Amino acid sequence: AMPDPFRYTMNDLVTETGIPARTIRYYIQEGLLPPAHGRGPGATYDKGHLVRLRAIALLKERHLPLGQISDRLANLSERELAGLLEVESEPDEDIWRRIALLPD
Repeated sequence: AMPDPFRYTMNDLVTETGIPARTIRYYIQEGLLPPAHGRGPGATYDKGHLVRLRAIALLKERHLPLGQISDRLANLSERELAGLLEVESEPDEDIWRRIALLPD
C-alpha cells in the first residue's frame, strides 16, 4: 500500500481546525480520534484525523455532548464523514478545464 501523502503535524491540525492542541489530545484520549502516527514531536496525522476533527467541531456547534458525538462518528468512514461535512476528502483529478467563451 502507498503511504498517505497528506500528513499533518499537531500545529497543522490546530491551524486547519482552530481546535487547541490540548483539546485534540483529549479527543484522542477519549477515543474520538485515533492516535497519531508515531510519537513525540515527530508524530503525524492524516487527512482522516482532519476530517474527523471537522466533523466533531460541526457536531459540537449543534450542542451535542461528546458521548453522542462519539456514538455518531464511531463507525463512519472517512468518506462518510466527508459527506457529513459536504466536502471532498480527495481532490478532483480534473479540476482545470478550458472553456471557450469567445472564438478567439
